[in-house]
Amino acid sequence: MSGPVREPDPPEVRLEAHAQDHARIYLAGRDLYITQPAAPADDEPPPPDEAAPAAGVLGAPLLLMCAGIALIVLALTDAPGPVSGGPRAVALIAGLGALALAGPSATRRLRARQRARLRTSPAARRRHERRLDRAAQILADTLRARFAHEEKLRMLAHPGPLAVRWTTDEALGDHWASIRGTDDDTPLDLRGDFASVADVHAAVPSGRLLVLGGPGAGKSVLALRFAHDRLLTAAPGDRVPVLLPLASWDPATQDLPSWAAGRLILDHPWLAARTATGSPLATELWREGRLLPVLDGFDEIRADARPEALRRLRGCLPPSDPCFLTSRTEEYESAVAATDAVLPATAAVRLEPLTVDDVSGHLRRTTRRRVSGDGTTTKWDAVLARLRERPGTAQTRALSAVLSTPLMVFLARTAYSETARDPAELLDPARFPTRAALEDHLLDALIPSVCDYPEETTRRLAFLARRLDALGTQDLAWWRLGAAAPWALRTGGVALGLATATFLMRHFFGGDGAGAGPGGLALWSAFALLSALVVVDVAWGARGYVPVPRRFHRPASPGRLLLGGLPVAGLALLAAWLLDAPLLVVPLVCAGALVLVLHPSVHVATADSPARLLRQDRRATLTSLGLAGLIGGGGRFLRAAALAVLPLAALATWQADAGRGRVGAAEWAVAAGGCAAAVAVCGMSLSASGAFAAARVWPWLTGQLPWDLLAFLDDAHRRGILRQSGAYYRFRHARLQERLMGRTEAPPDPRAPAPDPRAARATVLRAPATCPRAARVRHRVASMAGPLVTTVFLAGTVTVWTGVVHLPHPPGPRLTVPPACDLLDRTDLTRVLPEPEILGDCDRGPVCWWHNAQVIPVSPNVQVETVLFEPLAGVSPVQLAQRRFAAEATTHLYPPVYTRRPAELGDEAVSLVKRPPYGGTMTETVVRVDNVLLTVTYVGGEEGGGRETYATSAGTTEALARAALRRIGP
Repeated sequence: MSGPVREPDPPEVRLEAHAQDHARIYLAGRDLYITQPAAPADDEPPPPDEAAPAAGVLGAPLLLMCAGIALIVLALTDAPGPVSGGPRAVALIAGLGALALAGPSATRRLRARQRARLRTSPAARRRHERRLDRAAQILADTLRARFAHEEKLRMLAHPGPLAVRWTTDEALGDHWASIRGTDDDTPLDLRGDFASVADVHAAVPSGRLLVLGGPGAGKSVLALRFAHDRLLTAAPGDRVPVLLPLASWDPATQDLPSWAAGRLILDHPWLAARTATGSPLATELWREGRLLPVLDGFDEIRADARPEALRRLRGCLPPSDPCFLTSRTEEYESAVAATDAVLPATAAVRLEPLTVDDVSGHLRRTTRRRVSGDGTTTKWDAVLARLRERPGTAQTRALSAVLSTPLMVFLARTAYSETARDPAELLDPARFPTRAALEDHLLDALIPSVCDYPEETTRRLAFLARRLDALGTQDLAWWRLGAAAPWALRTGGVALGLATATFLMRHFFGGDGAGAGPGGLALWSAFALLSALVVVDVAWGARGYVPVPRRFHRPASPGRLLLGGLPVAGLALLAAWLLDAPLLVVPLVCAGALVLVLHPSVHVATADSPARLLRQDRRATLTSLGLAGLIGGGGRFLRAAALAVLPLAALATWQADAGRGRVGAAEWAVAAGGCAAAVAVCGMSLSASGAFAAARVWPWLTGQLPWDLLAFLDDAHRRGILRQSGAYYRFRHARLQERLMGRTEAPPDPRAPAPDPRAARATVLRAPATCPRAARVRHRVASMAGPLVTTVFLAGTVTVWTGVVHLPHPPGPRLTVPPACDLLDRTDLTRVLPEPEILGDCDRGPVCWWHNAQVIPVSPNVQVETVLFEPLAGVSPVQLAQRRFAAEATTHLYPPVYTRRPAELGDEAVSLVKRPPYGGTMTETVVRVDNVLLTVTYVGGEEGGGRETYATSAGTTEALARAALRRIGP
């Protein structure tokens, strides 16, 4: 179809339209028309194609779930049928797999249905938009109060912020045409000061501003002021500025939206709530353009990761999304040179050094006035006048250079304006001949100026500075301090926990004389040697080990959690069934899986505060009884956990075998409580919070650190000595840490990755020829130690377990039984034999039989047999009696024609009526009482008969068995 020919639109005309909620857009000539249907009410039903009930959407998952339940019931039933043995196991696994697939499938279908409704239902879309609006408003109110508190801590309100100014940086910004979004490449005038940062950002058409500056130039404070100013002037529906320290972002493993959403969720847990799309609120706010990212500290990303970070920023931030980015100039320039690209549509400004005029008014207003006849003066007037009048001298040039950064101005204000000291001493060339000497003096004066006990605070901070220097980092993370704790403190909990487990083994199995190894070594002694090996292994592996903090993750859907746990429980049950292991293995495996699900490790890069991270780890450690740290710690910690619960599993095995009848509720309570205490002590000592506590013991005893270290660090942060970035503390400036260590050389790069001992060992593994001979020998020994310890541990555990299984069984509950001929008297026998007579001589043995003295047509006879079982080959007498009874009840030379189980006879009883080929009827009643098996046989009765006749014969033998049991005794 062809249309009328018309002139093309001029190039300066841009047609752009957006429509939602079934709006239609069409072009007629040069006019653009948008038609919007009437807005339906919120309770308006969805369109017909979207009105399918949830049951229809969930049809396939429901069928899959029903099939899984049917297969599990069929596999676990004891009724005879076609499914048995191997097919039964296959049916169980298939049923569990069907249940495991049904839950995720139902979730995906429901989420897809909800997303489809958002695209096609105006009412659902409006509800979704209103929810995002409320979330954005709550987030803005929360951040507004938080930013105001942070500005108060940084003392920006009194007497006022410094006059930090900047100029446009043409080299590191994008083309002006790209920034404007037009073909106009005219530069923008972006000059401004601290108070106008929000206005300068608003003047950038693309909404993207990059702030560059040197160390201590005030970039972070400027980012804070920008975010706060935007919130104070924001209108409903505006983007909410969120301050995100980039030091916690690892661009090699995380994209920017995912990292930002995780950071917001940890800072604001309510943003983890799921929306109609299935995504958390934080992710949806970012995706819908409700947030304005304020990315502070690009230079604080690791040096090797900055180029990748710049590439990620280019890919993750669409050109239409505004942002605010700060960085040191040199670090950003190196990243741009490495990638040969800048951040698209971004304008760059560079912070200028402060001048004497900039700092004069600020410093004068930070101290009190002195009124005299000539007017008012302050203690800073003489110093400032000297800087203006004689700017060319070496001393004034050095002091002017020092006061050119907001950091040093803050230090000078703290050291002199808020104390009684005279700042005129800064002009003494003998004391401070260089700029470095002036900066060192101001750094040294910080702690005495803000602390009540400066000597004690300096000693503690110097200890932390040396500890960080030994760790090769400037990030003060409490969970890393445990790596420097003495090994005895780190492994003391493991030793105590395994000592408790050894005591339990001695308590339950110390009295038995069975040997578990060469020379008849007792079970508990072998277990003690195995525990000592594990303690040494943990002590060796704990050197340099840094545990990861964990948190308790409350499940969003308990039903989904239970449904997901069914496959784990089924597999554990199947393993216990196939391996003939005690059922106690099933809850132990389920507990371990539950711990891993409910106590995941925390991504410390996105944590919001050290104190909160410590509370989370303590809560996770307590709620998991220490299992979270043991399971997540690797092989040597898992071996310690296995030994801690081994007494409980050994007790279950012993009760099911040799210890039957000797284990009661008291023994189970002692075993469960002792093993739980052993696991808890081991796990808590190896957790992040436990290692942190161990790291504080010796410094606290020697007075180098306070016990409540985090409270001390938080107080230092409030006083301006430390700065906080997520879960890390850092000294206010690298020079401050350097001064506390008493060193003059340059400190290590805070953004360089910390050395990892495991990486060093890997280097030795890759290039053994370049290492010294001693290092190669140590590496070979270390590489062989792991497999050797694992082999010894497995061998020792199997030995101890085998010793438990083959412990000698105690004598049966019944030690003697009367002779068979004494179990029935003449009165009992005359019921079936008119003239009973013992056939042959009675030898007082376990078998006796009687026949009738007079010949009668059928010639009946009665036989009684008793078997007293004793322990044999590691099997208890009761178990042997049970096995013999099962064989008598199921294995028959002549198939029975009638069977019944009398409930009132003994522990187990069965009556069988048989028709042997030589004629007649033979009736047997087999009874088990503890470890005694009684068999009463009656041959005779009527030749023919039916069910009633068989029941009469069974009643005869049951009556004789009842009489025999009375003489055996209870």
